[in-house]
Amino acid sequence: MTTGRMLSRKAIAYLADLLREKLRGYDLRTILDKLELPRSYASGFYKHEQISSVLENLNDTKDLDKLLEFLNIIFSEYMSRLSQDDIEKIRSFMEPCGIDIINDDEWHCQAILTNPKTGTLIQKAEISALEKLLPPDVINRLEDAYNEYSKGEFENVIPKCRIALEALANFNGFGNGFRDFITKLKKDGILRDIEKDIIGKIHGYLCSFESTHYGPKPNKEQALYALILTQHTLLFLSKIISSKWKNSEWWKHAQIRG
Repeated sequence: MTTGRMLSRKAIAYLADLLREKLRGYDLRTILDKLELPRSYASGFYKHEQISSVLENLNDTKDLDKLLEFLNIIFSEYMSRLSQDDIEKIRSFMEPCGIDIINDDEWHCQAILTNPKTGTLIQKAEISALEKLLPPDVINRLEDAYNEYSKGEFENVIPKCRIALEALANFNGFGNGFRDFITKLKKDGILRDIEKDIIGKIHGYLCSFESTHYGPKPNKEQALYALILTQHTLLFLSKIISSKWKNSEWWKHAQIRG
């Protein structure tokens, strides 16, 4: 069984509304039989209630394989009822779960597990490394950003990514001065010039979307890009700081301040 982040409440509500029309006249209990799941999963009198119930119960199992199988039964038997717009909407809700929809033509569609999740969008090995090397506040800020992404609130993702970087600077005694923080790293020979420039530009990219800077609203792809940049920047910084500063007096004082 593949477990991981499941559907948000928002996704369940929209999917139930979309599938209500597409599965009209079809007994959901037949789908549950094919999934070898209890028929009680489809509780409720109205079709919308039944579909919501099925999705909520699938969520409770935390079994991505069953969710995948559920989607593929619908695609196999009801593809003719789904428009391209419907497919795109379903894809947008499934993406945070690590599920993609392959749609080569208007007659065939398949849901696949592209990147199995482990309760979070952050890869297991990397979150383990981050938790060992970073303070809880930084981890919590990064998780907040991923949670916003999973809810489809892309406009809130990038500010939270920026705050995650600045939380690392704050932990090390620089307040919100992330640029001062990486300048110190460069001065101490921990960052190369080019690394300082790249990381500074990543921070600048995150700042460019802020409403206070009159930036554009980010789309889904930009939000995911920001998450990947932030995650790997924190992982990189955490490793070099741990290896080069951990025995210094400055680092010991930073630990006390944190």
